[in-house]
Amino acid sequence: MPTHDVVEVSWPDDDSLRQRCASGGVPRLLIVADGHPPPDDWDELEDWVRPSADAQDVEARRAALRERHQRLTAGLLVGADGTVARDGRRVHLSPVDAAMLRCLLARRGRVVPSHVVESHLAEALGEANLPRGIGPLVRRLQARLRPLGVRVHLLGRHGCLLEVA
Repeated sequence: MPTHDVVEVSWPDDDSLRQRCASGGVPRLLIVADGHPPPDDWDELEDWVRPSADAQDVEARRAALRERHQRLTAGLLVGADGTVARDGRRVHLSPVDAAMLRCLLARRGRVVPSHVVESHLAEALGEANLPRGIGPLVRRLQARLRPLGVRVHLLGRHGCLLEVA
C-alpha cells in the first residue's frame, strides 16, 4: 500500500526539498542546525528537532506527523507511482492527476484557486506538459476518484475543492 512516510529535511540547508514536500502534502521533520532558529512559517505536517535529539524523541515526532497526515488526508494515500488507496480500494492516476490530487490534499477542506493548481502542476510536471485550464483535468480526476468515495468539486473560476467522505 502506498504511504507517505515522514521526510527528514536539513534546515536551513535544504529549503527547496522542504518546499517541494510542503506543496505535495508530504509530512516533514526538520532537522534544525545548531545556531539557527526554526522557520517562522510551518503547517500541521511539519515539526522540528535539533540534530542532538535522541532517537526516541525523533520517533515520537515522526509518529505524531504520520498521525496528523492520516487525519488530514482521511486515509487517502497517494503513492509515488500514482496509485491511490483508501480503505483497501485502489485506483491508478496519471502523473497529471496524481499531482493535482497532491495539491488538493495539501489544502484539503479549502477552495484551491485555479492559479494555485496550475502553478503546482507546472512545478511538478513542467510547463510543456500542461493542458490549458483545469476544468477537463478536474472532471477526469472526479471520475477516477469516484470509486474511493472522494469528490472534487469544480467551482467555476474560483477553483476546486476536495471532499473526502
